[in-house]
Amino acid sequence: MTSRDPNPLLRRLGIASWSIVGVFAVLAIAIWLLMQASIIVIPVVFSLAIVYLLNPSVTAFERRGMGRLLGTAIMYVVVTVLLFGVGLAVWPSLADQGSQLGESLPLIYERGAEWVEDTAERAGLEVVVPTLEELTAELGTGFEFTDELQGFAEGVLAVLAGVLESVALIFLAPVIAFYILVDLPRATRIFRDLVPPSIKEETVHVAERLGRALGGFVRGQLVAATIVALMSMTGFWAIGLDLWLVIGILAGALNMIPLLGPWVGGLLAVGVALVTGSLGLVIAAGLVALAVQQIDNHFVSPLVLRATVKLHPSVIILALMVGGSIAGLLGVLLAVPAVAVLKVLASHYWRTRMLGEPWQDAAEAIIEEPEITRTGEILVERIRARKEREVADDPNPTSFFDETP
Repeated sequence: MTSRDPNPLLRRLGIASWSIVGVFAVLAIAIWLLMQASIIVIPVVFSLAIVYLLNPSVTAFERRGMGRLLGTAIMYVVVTVLLFGVGLAVWPSLADQGSQLGESLPLIYERGAEWVEDTAERAGLEVVVPTLEELTAELGTGFEFTDELQGFAEGVLAVLAGVLESVALIFLAPVIAFYILVDLPRATRIFRDLVPPSIKEETVHVAERLGRALGGFVRGQLVAATIVALMSMTGFWAIGLDLWLVIGILAGALNMIPLLGPWVGGLLAVGVALVTGSLGLVIAAGLVALAVQQIDNHFVSPLVLRATVKLHPSVIILALMVGGSIAGLLGVLLAVPAVAVLKVLASHYWRTRMLGEPWQDAAEAIIEEPEITRTGEILVERIRARKEREVADDPNPTSFFDETP
């Protein structure tokens, strides 16, 4: 080896270091651009969620000889009718219970503060929880402006921005999703043609794995949230908990936030029971919330989330904190899938470029199948057998967004 020949290990480490710097630079630029154009982020994100949710059904229509335009229109009509019907059925009770919950929140906070202080006192500790008025006053001082005109202008702009975002979300997201669903095969072909031939097979394979994992994540989260909401509503109604409908729906929605969401939903149910019922009702509400989460963790989520990118709990918590600080609730919802995508790409690069593994082995090893019960295994095998028969009839799927095994 001459003095001009670099050490292979040092060369790889140098490439990896600069690659990491480049990735963080690209992420910083992307985050800055998203913050500058935040008003379009919400409809784009929700339109992609709609695409992931409806594309398997649209593709199934297409395989049976129906055009994607007609298949997409049918799915939009079906979803609209379902949402309208469910809304008519539950909206009166939901609005009434939601109003009652809003009125009960101050009392829930006060009862919770009393319980914390009493528990600390019995343990020999002195803990003083600020009252709601003190907390509101402390928070309010942080938002005071010396210039009242500036405060008024910023308030008006905030309201206008919120209205524009809501309008964009309601009207733009379904429209964007409709055109993406119709033109998805063409967009996929364009994507394949843009990839250089030397890395086309590898890139397409990784994209298919990512699309399958993200599609399964979106659909699985919605299905799991719906099941958790139904189980929670049934359980809370059975024990006689007031506001069982709105608490159950909130429990299902919060279940989509990893780790923290289920705890918040359970604590909310216990808080309502603490205000409106006896100690027995508090215990019953806690047991219902615990039972629902155990069923979800050990059966529902492993069954509906076909493929997953495993992340350490500390990484999930950090991702939630960063996502929440950048984009609020939307950032919390998107934090985990975003980190999962980064892990897939970084792991693939490390295994193939740094460790020299074949890209086929590296791509297959990134996304793992979750552990499920024997009953879940039987159901999954039946689903996979049906999918394999469909693929045998059409071995060339039209898009890497399709959920094909």
